[in-house]
Amino acid sequence: RWPPPPDLTGLTDAQKREVLRQHRESTIEEQSRRAVEEKRRVEEDASRRQEEVAAAASLHDARLTAWCMDNGKKRNVRVLLTTMHTVLPPSSRAKWKQLSLGDVIAPADVKRHFRKAMLRVHPDRNVDLDPEESFICSRVFDALKEAYDVFLAHENPSA
Repeated sequence: RWPPPPDLTGLTDAQKREVLRQHRESTIEEQSRRAVEEKRRVEEDASRRQEEVAAAASLHDARLTAWCMDNGKKRNVRVLLTTMHTVLPPSSRAKWKQLSLGDVIAPADVKRHFRKAMLRVHPDRNVDLDPEESFICSRVFDALKEAYDVFLAHENPSA
């Protein structure tokens, strides 16, 4: 929004134009300064968050890799769904009901529980979590997605 122009009473047309030009330039400079400050603040916040995620990665990467891999081989989606409660952060664990293997025997049940899991750990739904919990959720999301893609390929080999 433009601030109100200065009082122009008693000035000639040339003086009015000059006063208005100076006013417009100063307003644009102020808006530019604020925009640069905001951009710098956003970049600093993003950099700080990226550093915090990197610290979380160093803390949790081995545990999450062990959860989604078994002797160098990726675990299947049923195992990941039934053990997901062991790796979720506390804020997401409270929203996730622990599953037994019997809960995911049928392919339709796998699909239903997979979709529920995606709602719990999807990165777009966990933007307000702290960086550590956000990292864990995103790694769980990636592992589940990869395992589900393999599951779908085995369930529908012609697709």
